[in-house]
Amino acid sequence: MSQPAVGPAPVPKPGAPNPHRMALLVTIGVYPLITAIVYGVAPFTVGWEIWQRNLVVTPIMSAAMSYGLIPFIQKHFRAFLMAGRHSG
Repeated sequence: MSQPAVGPAPVPKPGAPNPHRMALLVTIGVYPLITAIVYGVAPFTVGWEIWQRNLVVTPIMSAAMSYGLIPFIQKHFRAFLMAGRHSG
C-alpha cells in the first residue's frame, strides 16, 4: 500500500489577517454582545425552553456579528491583525 502524501500545514494567504488574533478579538467582542442580547431578549421569553430562546437570539447574534462586530474589528484592529504578515 502506498502512503498518503503528507505535506506542510496549510499556510494562510499572504495579506490575510492572523487567524489566531482574529479569533481572540472575536471572542472578546462576542462575550459582551451575546450577554447583552440574552439580557435584552430575556424579558420577552420568560418560560421559554432554551432552544426556543436560542431560535430568537441566533439570528440577532449572526446579524450583529456579520454587519457590526467583524467589520469593526477588521477596521479598527487592522494593524494588530496584520502584524507579522507580508503582502503577497
